[in-house]
Amino acid sequence: MHHTAKYAAFSSLLFVVACGASAFGLSVAGKLFAPQASSERPVAQTAEMARATQSRPQSALLGSDPERVSAARQDWVEVVDSVNMRQGPSSANAVIKVQLAGTKLRVASRDGKWVEVVEPKTGGTGWVFDDYVKPVAPASRRAEAAETAIR
Repeated sequence: MHHTAKYAAFSSLLFVVACGASAFGLSVAGKLFAPQASSERPVAQTAEMARATQSRPQSALLGSDPERVSAARQDWVEVVDSVNMRQGPSSANAVIKVQLAGTKLRVASRDGKWVEVVEPKTGGTGWVFDDYVKPVAPASRRAEAAETAIR
């Protein structure tokens, strides 16, 4: 057999082996990472768990009581580009201050695309346009419930 024919035959054999190994690897990965039907809980079991949760004591620090958490929860935004903080929710209102990129502000309310913010250090309030801020998640539930009184 000529050297070129031997090379072509050997290359073809390696190609077939590589394709087989890839197919085997994909089938194994598909079985490992595919969602399992057995992990889904029946509706009756979910309802039972909900009733059991309602009978347990609730803690705003753990976030298990939605009413207390929403009262204690404070949304925050971070300025992504310098933005004018204004007296009201319109560009026609006077500029109070310029907030620099990276500044974190507490959200007091929203009006369309405008966000009423509070400066944490000074307590000063003003309005910024939503396109210049992004939401920031607190570090933990304890950070959200910082004002919750402990009895």
